[in-house]
Amino acid sequence: MWNERFLFVISALFAVAISIVIGVRRDAIRRRKSQAVARNLSYVVIASGSLILGAHFVYYWSQAGWKISWLFFPGVGSILAIVLGGVVGSFSARFIWSLFGARFGERDPLKGALILLLLVVVYSLPIYRRELSALTSHLGLSSIKVPYVELSFTQTSPLRSGTFSSSNPTGTEVSSVIPHPSNPRPGLEGLWSAVSDDKWGLLAKDDRYIAFFKGEDVPKLGAQLQDPILYSTSKFLRPARILAGCLRGYVDIFPDSQLLLVDIKPVIQWLFLMHGHLVPALSSQRVESDAPQWDFDTFRLKIADVRKNIFKALGMEDALENDDRIREWLRTVKTLTGATEGGTRVDEFVSTCGQNSAAALEVHERSALKLDEKIESLNYLQPYVAIALANLLAAHGSPDEAVDVLSQWLELWRCARNKGPKGVRETSCPFDPVEKAAALPEWLGIRAEFELSVLLYRMAGEQNITYQNFLKNHAKHFVDFAEEPGDYGQQAVTNSNSKATYPSVTIQGELTKCLSKDRAAVAVSVKGDSTEPNIRAAILRSLLQNEETLLRSEAHFLASADSVDLENLYYRGQDLQKFSTECIYPEGGSAERLWEGQVESYKITAGIVALAVAQRLMISAGSADQKNRAEEIQKQGTQQLREGYRLLRVKRNEDRETIAASTLPDRVFRVSPWEEACTLAERALVQLDTAEE
Repeated sequence: MWNERFLFVISALFAVAISIVIGVRRDAIRRRKSQAVARNLSYVVIASGSLILGAHFVYYWSQAGWKISWLFFPGVGSILAIVLGGVVGSFSARFIWSLFGARFGERDPLKGALILLLLVVVYSLPIYRRELSALTSHLGLSSIKVPYVELSFTQTSPLRSGTFSSSNPTGTEVSSVIPHPSNPRPGLEGLWSAVSDDKWGLLAKDDRYIAFFKGEDVPKLGAQLQDPILYSTSKFLRPARILAGCLRGYVDIFPDSQLLLVDIKPVIQWLFLMHGHLVPALSSQRVESDAPQWDFDTFRLKIADVRKNIFKALGMEDALENDDRIREWLRTVKTLTGATEGGTRVDEFVSTCGQNSAAALEVHERSALKLDEKIESLNYLQPYVAIALANLLAAHGSPDEAVDVLSQWLELWRCARNKGPKGVRETSCPFDPVEKAAALPEWLGIRAEFELSVLLYRMAGEQNITYQNFLKNHAKHFVDFAEEPGDYGQQAVTNSNSKATYPSVTIQGELTKCLSKDRAAVAVSVKGDSTEPNIRAAILRSLLQNEETLLRSEAHFLASADSVDLENLYYRGQDLQKFSTECIYPEGGSAERLWEGQVESYKITAGIVALAVAQRLMISAGSADQKNRAEEIQKQGTQQLREGYRLLRVKRNEDRETIAASTLPDRVFRVSPWEEACTLAERALVQLDTAEE
């Protein structure tokens, strides 16, 4: 806060002003005139100095959230800057004043000028150290050696490139997986998750999240969906589950990059039409389809056509309705069956895309009313149709279109609910706010933001400014909603005093519980049934994952950050690495090893952020206090980086051994999930060790 350059200039100007006041007062005494002018001038000088210092203090106090910290107290370096500034200002004023005096030309002004020059040069050396270093670097001069002292003009940065992602396509020594941009599997997995009625699919998860934030009883795994919008959407997307199962089984048997051999355009075209119906419907103040049954039957016809295209690509047009012939044909093609898996891939493909699927999709000979698929409603403002379209586009090799689809849906969602990025409706909305849209769960918009964040990360990475800006807005939206869901119109249970109560999940609140003296009791109390997910812990995990990704991204954009922003970023990283596995994943089970590794990854992230902050503070340090603070942060970050890497590399090496024993395709396109974090830590540690030498 108390920058030495600022204090030096202010004290010098104040000394000049006081010298002028003293000179005016002495002149008035010598001439035996009134001293009112000098007295009033002194009041103006004191008031101006107090106003400048007060405004400076209030500004940084507001930036710190109106909390007092050690930054508000000047240190030894600040006091020295004030003294030197006062001396320089006083000498300057007396020297200029002597130019108009009777004794000009004597030795006193010359002595004052020489002392003034010496003070200015000595004090300017640390201020212009970077300019001097750049000047000497052009001359090829790195240091000057004298009998007792060596003056160095260059200094190796302790973390010059330690904060970039190992997935950077333009970087060197990339340890991540071999780039596979045409691989359709991530998009198909996302499609399956979006449309599946499985207990771990998005629909079932979101049903539990919505009930949690409403203060209602959370549905059990496998129970019928409670939210009416999710329930009707689940019925509508049943044909899409067949499509997702067929395509997943197809690429497992026949690795067709970007689905070049299968014509999925009928389904993509139909989904685009459904996406396009959103604007006309909202413009007429409607949020639901006028003909949901017709839309459903048309959807089923399109998927039936794609199923036929899949069998045509496999050369099995005559085996569409005969599961035994499908299985027999695939088993004869040894290169496509995954022989090491005992034909498991074949069985999965037949179960999802065989005769049973054909019966479910058949609508030519049977009336739709006789089927158990009657659709009564379809809400246009549910995100799952747009998410399914985006994932299908990504699987087909068009991730930019996928991003565009979800971006358009989110913009229409905000316009319909009369909420822009800052809670204010934008003037660019093509229609007026829709009354029925305000009653929809806010979680639907958050879900779409989650999916868009995943797509943007795959395309751009954490170093991209567009991704960083989107992630920052999304993280703030999610944090605000998790803390106060009532602000977004959520319903809530009422207590005995008839006051609405909302569940609140915050990183700071959960950290306090985690670090409390009865931490073990807290972990036991939230563990509950290990077969059921802990919703509060699941929300916390999402918050922490967002926070870690955002911290890594923000570490690339510190050039414009001031000291307060840097301190806040450092403390966010410190809070992240304080969480333990039992607090993050109290359910236990097979996934516990994954979250144990994630805890160590948090330590690495906190260490990298601390080193980046320390480097930035060291560059912009204007006082000895700031330099000491930078060294303190660097020491803490180095310790956390070494500890996190020491523990995480064990899991990384175990994964490497497992992958090395697998088949060649798995070894080519698969790496440990901890490769990126370990690579970041290794690079940073190498640079730190080099700097110490």
